[in-house]
Amino acid sequence: NPAGAENDQKFFGLYGSYTGFEKHEIDLYALNRRFPDLGRHEVSIGARMKGATSGFDYTAEVIVQTGELGANDLSAYAFALTLGHTFEHEWSPRVGIEVTWASGDDDPTDRESNTFDAPFPFGHLYQGFADVFSWKNGTDIALYVRGKPSATVTLGLDIHTFRLAEELDAWYGADQKVIRAGAAGASNSLGTEIDLHARISVRIREFELDDDKQWQPKITRYSTTAGRALLSEILPRGLPFKV
Repeated sequence: NPAGAENDQKFFGLYGSYTGFEKHEIDLYALNRRFPDLGRHEVSIGARMKGATSGFDYTAEVIVQTGELGANDLSAYAFALTLGHTFEHEWSPRVGIEVTWASGDDDPTDRESNTFDAPFPFGHLYQGFADVFSWKNGTDIALYVRGKPSATVTLGLDIHTFRLAEELDAWYGADQKVIRAGAAGASNSLGTEIDLHARISVRIREFELDDDKQWQPKITRYSTTAGRALLSEILPRGLPFKV
């Protein structure tokens, strides 16, 4: 950020959903963000549709972003598409593909910025657990495989292939920070990430103070990893597991 920038943010938005179609939903939204200290004002207008039928599930989302970035105009775009199928088997295996794309700036010297900026990005959830890629100047083509060998265990395999949209724009991590600056002739291919993971559903014992200031146990079921479940055994009393 520029020296002295506070990075204050002013935000408001409108979000509406239509659920009149059985097992399908359509969302429309408009999000307005302003960063006074950075000279950035953006409006993101998007549409999203999701649904499921006959074992298949899908989502489709498109976003148009406009506004100002300092003295430059802002004009950017992004989309995300997913398609999956859950098979009839005791493990309930699901195989899915996802393609996400976000525009980048093809000419840093003109008066228009084309770098899409996801309003509220999430690490881990979408572009891999390593957090080395974001929904910004790039394409992520992903394959997801899930299975439930038991009612309390879910196993997963994720394969991501990352590629820049514009070589003159930067490679951004999940925290939106630059990993590699853009340069003419730089490779657009960033590589492949493979994630193997498991989640378990376990009962976690927590403690809460009652009206008499006495610790009382409370059992709550969480979907988490084995490591976090073991960590709960050494948490101080009163510290909630979900922190």
